[in-house]
This record gives sequence, C-alpha cells and structure tokens, in this order.
Amino acid sequence: MKICCEKNELFERLQSIAAITGGGPTTKSILRNCLFVATGKELQIKATDLDVSACLQIERQEVDGKGELALPAARLLSLVREVPGNRIIIEATKDGKGAKVCSESGEYSFQLLGESPDEFPEVRGFSGEGALELPRAKFAEMLRRVAVAASRDSSRYQLTGVFCEIEGGLLKMTATDGKRLTTDEMEIDNPTSSAVSGIIPNRAVDVMVKVLSQGEESVKFALQETEVQMSFDGGEMMAKLVEGTFPEYKSAIPSDVKSEVTADRGQLVAAVRSASLVTDKETEAVIFRFKGKEVAIESKGSDIGESMIRVDVEKKGEDVEIRFNPSYFVDALRTIDTEQVRMEFFGSERPGAIKGELSYRHYLMPLVVN
Repeated sequence: MKICCEKNELFERLQSIAAITGGGPTTKSILRNCLFVATGKELQIKATDLDVSACLQIERQEVDGKGELALPAARLLSLVREVPGNRIIIEATKDGKGAKVCSESGEYSFQLLGESPDEFPEVRGFSGEGALELPRAKFAEMLRRVAVAASRDSSRYQLTGVFCEIEGGLLKMTATDGKRLTTDEMEIDNPTSSAVSGIIPNRAVDVMVKVLSQGEESVKFALQETEVQMSFDGGEMMAKLVEGTFPEYKSAIPSDVKSEVTADRGQLVAAVRSASLVTDKETEAVIFRFKGKEVAIESKGSDIGESMIRVDVEKKGEDVEIRFNPSYFVDALRTIDTEQVRMEFFGSERPGAIKGELSYRHYLMPLVVN
C-alpha cells in the first residue's frame, strides 16, 4: 500500500488526534498509533484510547492498493512537520508493520517502525441516535470558550469536563474548577422530547474543538446515556462520558448586579498582564478599583515592588474594589472576541462576571483577604 497526500491536510489530522494518542506511561503501545485505512477510493485515519475515538477522512490523496497501516502518531506528526514540500509519501513495508515516509522529491526519507494493524481496537461508527444538527463553527466556539474553566485536576474527576444539558429547544454547556465557572447556551432547531445531560471529558472536548474548527458545515451531535457522538464533513468521533454527577451550580450564580463596566478588552489584557509581573506566590492577586470613569489596577510583590495602571472604563452603578487571580482574569478576557468587554459585579466577595456575546458568561471567584 502506497499513500501520497497533501502535507498540510495530514498534519492537521495528526494534530487533531494528538490528544487521543498521547496517552500515559501505562497506555498500551498500540494505542499510541494511528491507523491508516485505505479502501480504494477513500483514506481514513483512526485513533482511540478506548475512551475517546476518532475517524477522520483524508480528502486530497492518491492511494495505490488497499489495506491498513498502524504507525506511531506522535513520531509521524514530528516527521511530517519537518519534511519539506507540499506532499508526503507513505509506503507500507512488506510485512505491514512499518512504512517508508518521504518527501515527494525523495530528498527526505525515513523508515518508521509501526505495529500490526490487526492489534488495533475496533473504532465504532456514528449511530445517529438522538442526533441534533448544529452549526459547526458556532458549536466549536461554544465548546472552546466554556472548556477554559474545566478542571485539569484528576482528583476532582466530576469537574474534568464540560457538562452538557439538552432540554426542549436549548443546548446548555457549563464548566468549573471551583475557582471560575463558564456557561453558554444555544437554541436548537429540532428540540428533543426528553431531557438528557452528561459530562464530556476534557480530552474529548480538545479533539472536538480541533476537528470542528476545520470546516464551516453543520455537525450532527448526539448526547446519549453513556457516550457522546459526533458526525461531520470529514469524519466522526465518539467518547465515553465522565461517570458521576456534575455539582449543582445554578445557586452559585449571582443575580443582583451592583455595577456594570465596559472597557477596551485589549487595553485591559495588557494592563493586567503588566500588573501580574509584580506579583509573587504569596500575593498572587491583582486589585481592581473601579471608580468614576477608570479602573486602577494595582499589584504588589513583597520582594519585587508595586504597580498601578489606569484604564478608562464606562461604569454604571456602585464603585467596586475586588481582587482576582491575574492569570484567570486574562484567560477569561481571551475567550471574548469583541473589542469591548462587559463586566458585572455583585460585591467585593462575590463572583464577578465577564460577559461575551449573547449568552456566554465567565464567572470568577474573587480572592478575599482575611
């Protein structure tokens, strides 16, 4: 079997599945491989870690012969990154357990050892049960924004993902790590007859965002009892849901707004990043003093010094003094695409809200000084 395909497309596909094939020290070696499947007219690349699986099409390709080939995904990604030219040639060895990988000119050539494709686990296809049809780019952006707040601490298992709820004509997503909380929602055209919910694991969300960002068409999305499935132009993917119950979060969202602030997002990002340079581990906080038509952003490090940066704002309501972790604050601002950012405050010891377009909200817990 001999494959000739465009370098950029292959690179994008390998990048998309990197979160699946990365694995840990106890991962079976075959699961660190991606599986090329050539059926004559089509070429697919598959990956699975037994919890998250993906099957992606490689469109711009020429294949001589049929068959399967399992190659180490991370190593292949590194080779494809370095090989010059626009096209990559992958030719299977006679025993089918490796391949010659080279540039179209032949100037770069590598012999890459793989594994028997017979050992590669089965990757199930999309069943379509309970599927919704969603706008691809909008859905990907919704996932990307909400996932920022998902916990990466494996000991907090039920927070290590995005909580998805579908009820009636609404799809809602929420994530939290206990220090921040994000939420967004989207109206759906084909409402479901019964409510369904589940926690999509971080690893699956990472892959979903990557593959969905590579197209503009719609996506079929099915949230089932124990797994989530997706079908889109260019491939399919499935993932087991995180077991357990997502904590009740609605009571933690404040509603009695005391102050509303609008500011230039770029200026605010630059100011907070600059102020964070004068913080240390003991005082990892930036103080925001919203008063009149400006915010004074202050920071202090015991062995470093002090800073104060002023940024013009538009404010309605009470003056506010509140402390935030600067890294979390900048992360929140980076999920907003508009030039102006809107914020709501509910008191110095209650979460502050950074608002995006329409329904997106990013709540930050303040740092309280005892």
